[in-house]
Amino acid sequence: GGFSIAYDKGPEGIAVTWMTLDERSIIPTGIRPEDRQDKLEIITVNGVKTAFLQYTATVPSKTRKKMVKAGTSRMVPEAEIDLITEEIDAARSQGAEAVIVLLKWGKTDNKPDSKQQELAAQIAKAGADLIIGNGSRIPQGAEYLSGKDDRKVLCIWSLGSLLTGD
Repeated sequence: GGFSIAYDKGPEGIAVTWMTLDERSIIPTGIRPEDRQDKLEIITVNGVKTAFLQYTATVPSKTRKKMVKAGTSRMVPEAEIDLITEEIDAARSQGAEAVIVLLKWGKTDNKPDSKQQELAAQIAKAGADLIIGNGSRIPQGAEYLSGKDDRKVLCIWSLGSLLTGD
């Protein structure tokens, strides 16, 4: 999930994708059916309640307009700091002990651009414990950012893309 083309088949396509993954015990991130637009995925991993929040920075404006008009703008959550901050806070209030923010962002380059750097700094300050990016098509480095209460937050800029030759 979390890709700009996820909404191509509209709400029905997301519902079918969600159902198919759910039937196989795979918890989707980055897409949400209409009845789960505001539900966060919090699971227990090795005894730690962990929230997995995924966003995309690559939603085309035409798709964004369709989602807003239909009232389904959170079906493919966009990488906007207000939404991310709201959901980090909500995850914590729902008992999440760790918050992992996954981002589909970046361009084909070996380092993050200034928009990524600015957003990652804001996400770290908002209270994320780990930031993991993908979408640059090539792996990028990792570094620690200053987080909430001066905690260190690991930011892996991009894991690259799994199925490309780049």
